[in-house]
Amino acid sequence: MALVLFSSEHLHSNNLHTFFMDGIDLDKLILANEEISRMAADCFRKYDIDKSGAIDTKELKSLLTEMKLTENMSEEELEVVVALILQKVDLNRDGSLSYNEFTKFFNSMKTLQQVKANSRKKLDLMKGKTSQQHAFQAPALVSIQEATYIEELDEEDLRDASGTLKPTKAPPFYPDCGSQAERNSISEIIPEKLYLSNFRGADNLEKLRELGITGVIRCNYSDDGTELPDITYFNIDVDDDASQSDALAAHFKSANNFIDREKDFKVLVNCSAGISRSPTIVLAYLVSRRKMSLFKAFRKVYRARPVIWPNDGFMRSLIKYEIRLHKTYTIKLEKYLQWAQYEAPGE
Repeated sequence: MALVLFSSEHLHSNNLHTFFMDGIDLDKLILANEEISRMAADCFRKYDIDKSGAIDTKELKSLLTEMKLTENMSEEELEVVVALILQKVDLNRDGSLSYNEFTKFFNSMKTLQQVKANSRKKLDLMKGKTSQQHAFQAPALVSIQEATYIEELDEEDLRDASGTLKPTKAPPFYPDCGSQAERNSISEIIPEKLYLSNFRGADNLEKLRELGITGVIRCNYSDDGTELPDITYFNIDVDDDASQSDALAAHFKSANNFIDREKDFKVLVNCSAGISRSPTIVLAYLVSRRKMSLFKAFRKVYRARPVIWPNDGFMRSLIKYEIRLHKTYTIKLEKYLQWAQYEAPGE
């Protein structure tokens, strides 16, 4: 078969529609790397409508529709195609395509070929062209009643930081506001990558320079904070209140993308006290991008910064987030509320 080479002037909507749906052998299709990378970047900027740094499902539908890839498709069929694309390309499993994932999607002609083939099979099933007993069902969101609870408590959680056994009834984690110095400290969560503190830690410009911090997520944004010209700031304006759980969760994806925007990007996440809002953002990142269970993520952050304690609403959002990403949950809200009531001896 002859080899086909497209340049950008040939790769327009009709071409995409043709090779996505009509059977051209995409394994034989070549595009110059620089050309298609430039096109991918332009396309990403155009369709990242909310400027979150990722293409979500709504934006992906807009892209496919404008490129005329969805002609004669019902809304249900479009949902299938979008689900298949995410299943193949969304490596972070957060329901959106980061810039790198989108570029790979755009560059990988083989991916489009596979999506096209799978789409045809499953659309045929939906239309009743094969046995209905094998009909495709788009995966539904998993509720907490349907998710599997996994107990991850181990002997390590029965000991304190010095290795001494905790009192018999002590939970694995419990609130400890610590000293002012502990709250002001900048806690290293991931070496050379992710740090956590309060507003005083974020204002310690000398320490930020020493650590090489290049990005700061401020969960207590105000115009009064000191800014360094060589640091990129990402601001989240949410109060530390359980009723604000959905508002904070709405920033999980964009905060994750900000942290991962560059390979050597070092990010500090802070809020007023470094206890509730900023740890919630860090925990969401670990659960999503580092594929950790919520329990293990909490253990990691708690050991690095024992003063953390997300409020009940934020913890509820984190549990829902873990279920959405992993289909399991490892912290029960009722247990978390019980842990919050524990008072350590001598306190």
